[in-house]
Amino acid sequence: MPVRYDQETKAKAIRLVREHAGDYPSEYATITAVAGRLGMSAETLRKWIRQAAVDEGHAPGVSSEASKAGARPAAPLICAFIDAYRDRFGVVPICRALAGHGVQIAPRTYWARRSRPPSRQAVRDAALAEILAGIYEPDENGRRPPECLYGSVKMWEQLNREGIPVARCTVERLMRAHGWRGMTRARAVRTTVADPAHGRDASGHRFPVLDADITLVPDGEPGPPWPGWTASTGPARRRAGPGDRAPGRGRDHTLPARPPRRRDHRSRRRTQQRHRPRLGQARHVDACLL
Repeated sequence: MPVRYDQETKAKAIRLVREHAGDYPSEYATITAVAGRLGMSAETLRKWIRQAAVDEGHAPGVSSEASKAGARPAAPLICAFIDAYRDRFGVVPICRALAGHGVQIAPRTYWARRSRPPSRQAVRDAALAEILAGIYEPDENGRRPPECLYGSVKMWEQLNREGIPVARCTVERLMRAHGWRGMTRARAVRTTVADPAHGRDASGHRFPVLDADITLVPDGEPGPPWPGWTASTGPARRRAGPGDRAPGRGRDHTLPARPPRRRDHRSRRRTQQRHRPRLGQARHVDACLL
């Protein structure tokens, strides 16, 4: 199991190597001696010293902060970027600029990938893509064979029947990369289309499921909701509470606050069962709340 060292141990090991660099014939001999005393491998300490030189700006490379920000892009992607701009800036300046931004790649790495022959997988993918293009792409007359209706699974079976051994995942990957799709019997399901000009409900209402076979039917009453409304078997109504003006009286006369009533569980259950709609019965709510 690998051992993880803290930052204090790393800093101490690097400091000892730098302080005793003149006591040994070479740098690696100093690294080996210090690593033996601290109980670590010489290669680990050597990597710490090289990374410390990069972090301090004394050597080129990717700093620790840049490496923590994210991994380096794939080499084919970097080479494709260089191919796009090498006629304008040159390969070496582009590699130097990429190294300054934390993407380390040597010019010889780019030229080695350019001169390298394509892999067997790339050659096979190109051959399979040409076969599939003859099926899914229209010809000079704008026609396609009946096999163009096949999806990835049926096309994989068709290729194997024709004597072309290929994996199903390979067919799926190539069809996905080129945007080829077969026909399907499934109909596209289109749900409610939202109107972007209509404002969303900012009241934050939630409509939980009341019970099975209960449908919420709007009453068609216009107007926004107000505090204290309750859904019932009839139109939405509001309960009178403390601070409300009593009907039929002066404007200054308000209802006093009443102490809460104590009800046992039996009476509460009877009340709920009495106001609970039956199966198949519609419960009416305000239309503005739906």
